[in-house]
Amino acid sequence: MRQFNMITADDFGNSGAAFLIDSIKNSGKDIPSVALPTGKTPQPIYKALRETGMPAFHFINLDQYWGISHDDPRSYIREIAENLLDPLNIPDELRLTFNAMAEDSDAECKRMDYAIQNLADSRIDIAVLGIGPNGHIGFNEPGTGFESRTHLVSLAEKTHAANASYCDPYGGVPEQAITLGLQTIFEARQVILLARMGKEDILDQALNGPVTENVPASLLQKHDNLHVLVDPHVANYFGLS
Repeated sequence: MRQFNMITADDFGNSGAAFLIDSIKNSGKDIPSVALPTGKTPQPIYKALRETGMPAFHFINLDQYWGISHDDPRSYIREIAENLLDPLNIPDELRLTFNAMAEDSDAECKRMDYAIQNLADSRIDIAVLGIGPNGHIGFNEPGTGFESRTHLVSLAEKTHAANASYCDPYGGVPEQAITLGLQTIFEARQVILLARMGKEDILDQALNGPVTENVPASLLQKHDNLHVLVDPHVANYFGLS
């Protein structure tokens, strides 16, 4: 294995919440910037955070389907607002989110990049990530350049399939999404990668296979402050339990 800290969380929610809280407290910032994912994987962590509370942070939107409003049922901004930001009373001025209804996608990408460049240290303090079935992080699909910044992406077939069960009742999976780029994610001072049962194979490829744009998460092998939080099923796959 490459050098990184793999943490086995028997209680994924509470362990993940405690680790994220410690990371925020140890960031050296009064209000650090934190990029957060959506989806099923982080939900136990967000539930624990709603119950325990969380130090102040500046939320950075990791990705969002393109062409839908904030209040669309498929909206990742709506999801994380309801599951975490609103219960924690994170004020609007500490929420950096995409406008997926903007007329000009290029201008919207540049706006987000400019906002991140104006953060302290010109980079995200903590990037919390899930991993997609094809190795994507954010919505950076296979083939995305490692030097990419915020961009509009056409979603891969595997991504469509993975998200169809939730999106189909609300009009289907959008064809495109806007996402922070791989270079922007990689520049984060700390990366926390989350993986639960079902992601064993792709996580193995990402952490132990070649560093290749065909598996975007493999770029994280080169990060000097990567922590991988896994449940016991994934830990057992890696021979850690």
